[in-house]
Order: sequence, then C-alpha cells, then structure tokens
Amino acid sequence: LAERRSDGSYGTVDGWKADFDNDAKIYHLVNSNYLRINFLKEFYFNANLGMEYFDRTRYLWWGNGTPKGAGYNGYATITGTSRLRFNALPELVWDRYFGDHHIRLSGGAEINSDRDKYNDMVGWDFFSHELRAKGLNINAAKTDIDTWSNSLFNVGAIASLKYSWKDRVGADLTYRADWTPKYDDATAVNYWSAGVFVKICEGVRLTGGYGVDGTQKYVPWSMFDNVLAGEYPYVDPQVGYYYDALMRTRTQEWNVGVDFDLLKGRLKGGVKYFRGHTDDSFNAYCFGRKREDSYLWDWAERQDFFSRTCGFTRSGLEVDIDALAVDTKNIKWSVGGNFTWAENTVTDVHPEDLLAKSPGGGIITSANVVGQPLASITGYRTDENGEPADVTGDGRVTDADMVLLGNSLPRFYGGLFTTLKLWNFSVDLSFDYALGFKAADLTSLCVERDGEPMLLDSFVRSADYLRLGHLGVAYDWNYGQKAFLKGLRVSLCGDNLFTAGAFYDCLRYSSYPNALTLTAGVKLIF
Repeated sequence: LAERRSDGSYGTVDGWKADFDNDAKIYHLVNSNYLRINFLKEFYFNANLGMEYFDRTRYLWWGNGTPKGAGYNGYATITGTSRLRFNALPELVWDRYFGDHHIRLSGGAEINSDRDKYNDMVGWDFFSHELRAKGLNINAAKTDIDTWSNSLFNVGAIASLKYSWKDRVGADLTYRADWTPKYDDATAVNYWSAGVFVKICEGVRLTGGYGVDGTQKYVPWSMFDNVLAGEYPYVDPQVGYYYDALMRTRTQEWNVGVDFDLLKGRLKGGVKYFRGHTDDSFNAYCFGRKREDSYLWDWAERQDFFSRTCGFTRSGLEVDIDALAVDTKNIKWSVGGNFTWAENTVTDVHPEDLLAKSPGGGIITSANVVGQPLASITGYRTDENGEPADVTGDGRVTDADMVLLGNSLPRFYGGLFTTLKLWNFSVDLSFDYALGFKAADLTSLCVERDGEPMLLDSFVRSADYLRLGHLGVAYDWNYGQKAFLKGLRVSLCGDNLFTAGAFYDCLRYSSYPNALTLTAGVKLIF
C-alpha cells in the first residue's frame, strides 16, 4: 500500500483502489412482439409492441484509508435505479398495385411510456471498519436518504401516403401529431415530411425532401444542476420544490441527393446534401414540494416555471458506401464506410444571458452564442506569461474578458467497416472517428480568480480521435437439419479496444456505452 497522508488517506490511485469496494447487481429484460393480420391481400393490420426493464443496485464502500472515508469510520452508499419503457405502434395498411402504379396508404397510433425511479442512501460514521455496504446495519451509521421517480407518457397519431410509377418516379407524404399530457394538456405538436425520387438510369436515383421533425425527452429535477449550470431553483430555504422539465427539438430541413445500387447489388450507397434550422427549447415546471424533515413529496398541480430556447442552422454532406468485394460460395468480403461533414451556427438564444457563470465560476464548456457554432467552449486567453489576459484593456480580468476557445462538436465524423467470411470462420472489424473539434481538459485545472477556477486556452485540447469500435471473430459448426443439435457458434469480440486521440483514457474507459468491453459467446441451435 502507498504511504498514508497526514489525514489518513492514501496518496495514490493504487492505494485508493486497495481500500475501495464496489459491488453491483444488474437486471436487464427486453421483449419485442410483432403481429400481422391480413384481411385482404392488400389490406392488413400491423402491431409492434416493445418493453424494456432495467434495474441496478450498487453497493459502494470507502474505507477509512480513502480520502472520502478518512474523516469517519468508513463511508458507504447504496444506490438503486430502475427504468421501465413501453412502446406500441398499431397501424392499418392498404398496399395496392394498379398496373404500373403503386399506392401505399397507412394510418395508426403510437404510444410511448418511460418511467424512472431512483433511491439513494448514504451512511457514514460507522462503529466498525469491518462493516461493508452490502448488508450493513443502518443503526450503526448516520444516514441520508434521497429518492425520486418520474415518468413521461406520449401518444401520437401517424398517417402516410406513398405513390410510385414503374419505380421510376415516386413521392411520399407523412404526418404525425404528438401529445404529451403531463406537459402539453390537449395541445398537439405537429410534424410532417414530403419526399420525391426520380430514376435517371438503371440503379441510380435522384432524391429530395423537405419536412419538419423533432424529438423530446424529460429531465428529472435531480439533473437540473447539470442542465441549468448550477442555477438550481430553490425558492424557499425550508421547502425544496419538485421540478420536471421537457427538452424538445423541432427541425425544418430540406435535402437533395443521389442513391445508387450497382453491379447487381454489390455496390450500394448515396450522397446527400442537407440544410435546416432547429429550435431547441427547455421548459421547466413545478409539480410539488418536499419538506426538509421528510423525503416524501407533496404533489401539486403543474405550474410553469421558466423556459430557455436556442435556435441554430445546420448544413452539411453525408456519404455512405457499402461494397461486396468478394462473393463466392466459401469466401465473402464486404467493405464500407460513411462520412459526414456538418457546420452549424447559433441564430438566436433566449434569454440572451446564457453566458452566465456556471458552477465552476469561469468554466463554461458548452455556451451558445449568436453567430458562433453550437456548444462553443468559452474561457480566457493567456498572455505571454501564461496568465489570464485582459482582453478588454480595463486593467483587470473579469467575466467580460471571456472569449470563445473552440468548437466542442466535430465538423467531420463517420466510420469504416469490413466483414470477411472464410468457410465457417468470420471476422468483423469497424472503426469510428471524429475530427475538427476541441474539448476542455479539466483534470489539471488549477488557475483561480476570487477563489473560483478559470478555464484558460492552455487547458483546451484537440479532441480528434480514431477508435477501433469493434473487433469480432467467430466459428460456426453446422450439423444438418436431422441432427438434434443443428448448429454451434463460438465467438469472441471486443469493443473500443484501441483509441488514438488526446483524450485516450476518457474515450476508452469512461464513455458509456462505448467503454472497453470483451465478450465471449456460445450459441446453440436446436
């Protein structure tokens, strides 16, 4: 073990790990169902149903040899999180050919439900260092309990119409209306899109489209500290209010492109140029309150609290290529990739003072400034001595001296992949990359002004990376249809095995769900 500091804590990461326990139990269930009823050959009913349940209980113990537990006789946490998601999409479809004409008409509904629950108990000042978080005696410690739950229920109506003539010319029109009762009452949010294609020669089509689309998600009150940059809205020192928020994006976009399918399907892909405008809104609501002497909520009717909005334009180019290079009975080799170039500019923000100070004082790593790229990194330039520069020239360094230090969203990104199959042996390999953006390295941040840390341009690094996203090998045994065991597959794969970039450790170990992972599998077919 490393030598202890004067406060009793270990001074190295290895020492911290030696006195730290982490045990987690995870349950994950996913179920998907599909139903089709044919009334006539061209008239049928489709229904898709899906459910996902996730539950994780985590036991954490910091011994008194760790910085966190040094001030007590150990420090423990039990955290339980669960998520239940449900979605349903029933629709009626009329799909009919009239000679050279093809018409497809559909209408249906969409139901989505998402519920999260969270329970957290923290205990400290244990009588015995031998106690562990798993099965600990609550009476042996001081405890702090935190719990919350939230849910989002959404209902939508969908209708679409598609027409084509000899598969040479075609058009489609789609309409969707969404209701979110918790936030929207009886007001529907409308989306629609229209597209066309023209076949110019065998295997090549011109495409184009215009539409309005969007997404939405709720933000529980416990995450407001991240979303609102430290402006957590307590309005009464004796009462904590329950807040929820809805983040909604609405995008208008047009695009033109070329799709191709050549060499009898062995070369496929497309090129598309797009340009659009997005309005992103964050609306917060109050639903109740929690008193200081209890962890139970007193629910109340919804009250609007505040909103923030941001508008930005986005344009770029998307390229996709998928080629089957070798296709024989025993050998198949496919290669492909995709590339995206995207530029964006903030057009408006409300309120306009979104450059207000964040929890880190002068640290604002994702500010939206009119006329600048979305989520720009903001901080202070340094002078020839490496000190914060007085940009305004007033003889002192203040918030007014903050400038944009870089763009946190990549301008270029995409991936490359290849699959090789030799008889019963197969290999899958894929890379992904991102270029043209920066990130703030806060691991060594130490410059302070008035007791608050400052982000300097010397702490802003290039965030470009190339990552080995997936490498998998497998071997298959086939035993014939009459055998009891018809097939056997043994596989070994790794995700995020190698990352080259300035933030190697973060991308490799901390980026869920892209952390370094090794998986071995056996598949039996009866």
